[in-house]
This record gives sequence, C-alpha cells and structure tokens, in this order.
Amino acid sequence: MQVYYKLEQFKGDSSLATWIGRIAYNFGLRFLQKQERAPAVDEKHPVEQEGDTKSGQLDDLQQQAIKDALSKAMKQLPPEQRTIIGLYHFNDMTTVEISEICNMPQGTVKSHLSRARERLKTLLESRRSIL
Repeated sequence: MQVYYKLEQFKGDSSLATWIGRIAYNFGLRFLQKQERAPAVDEKHPVEQEGDTKSGQLDDLQQQAIKDALSKAMKQLPPEQRTIIGLYHFNDMTTVEISEICNMPQGTVKSHLSRARERLKTLLESRRSIL
C-alpha cells in the first residue's frame, strides 16, 4: 500500500526495485524498533532431511537447536544490524544493493555487517556447549 501511495514520489533516479526496497526497509525497520523482534531465519533453504532414522532425527534436532540459537542471537543485535545481516545472508543481497536500500554508504553497511557477524560469533560461541 505504501508503494502505491508514494508512487508519485518515484523520481526514476534509481531502479524501481531499489525504490520499493527502500520503502520496505523503512517500514520493516520501524516495525522492528517498535516490536523489538528479529526477522525470522530464512525458511526457503530447509536443511536436508535424512528420513526417519535415529541419525536423521538427531540431525533434525541439532539443526533446530542451531536455528533457535541463531534466532535468539539475532534478537540481541540492534535493528539496523539485524536488517543488514538478514538482507545480506538470508536474501542474498550485495552490500551495494543494501546501501541503496538503507540509504547509507557502502562502507557503513560493511561495518554494520562486520560488527553484527562478530557479535553473533561471540553469542553463538557462548552457547556452543548447548549445541
């Protein structure tokens, strides 16, 4: 709906996809800041299942534990870092695309990405014994 209402504001300086992405980014960031929730881990790439064997069930449990740990760690990141990590790793966007959508320099996107990865690494390593 936001895209429809703001269509007259599209100047053509960027691609339509980038412009729509920017609207979605702003909307999502405001929502996350209000709700203090992290984006869900991408479900488009499910982990291969190995049937109903005990080994397969154990693998499924381990994968679910990893997803849960990642989701909890993501919730501890600031909203901008959560969004950038999600766009980069779960939506396969480049830092150039993210910088256009987020309206920030590419270096800032890379900095947020690096800091978010380091924070996630620290958080996940502290839970390693559980996984």
